Amino acid sequence: TVIEKENVAKDYPGVYSLWLKRVGDGWNLVFNGQPDIWGTRHDPKFDVAEVPLTVTVSEEEVDVLVMKIEETDETSGIIRLAWGPQVLTVEFSMPQQ
Repeated sequence: TVIEKENVAKDYPGVYSLWLKRVGDGWNLVFNGQPDIWGTRHDPKFDVAEVPLTVTVSEEEVDVLVMKIEETDETSGIIRLAWGPQVLTVEFSMPQQ
């Protein structure tokens, strides 16, 4: 899945809001073109991409939602979300410039 840059203005990095969507027994990460919203204001008509998350269970539970972006090398990484015993992850890469 390609998430386009410059969705707000030319030569400006992409700006999106991120949402979690329950799909069956799993979760998807949704990229929405409205960057400045939160809470219950998600409007699906502005969704631009949806990617499945890998779900694992950790022995360590967290009481608050924790989101980390972890670099794995110069052009790739992992988005990691943890809440309770669940850990949701997705790998990503960026083209070299």
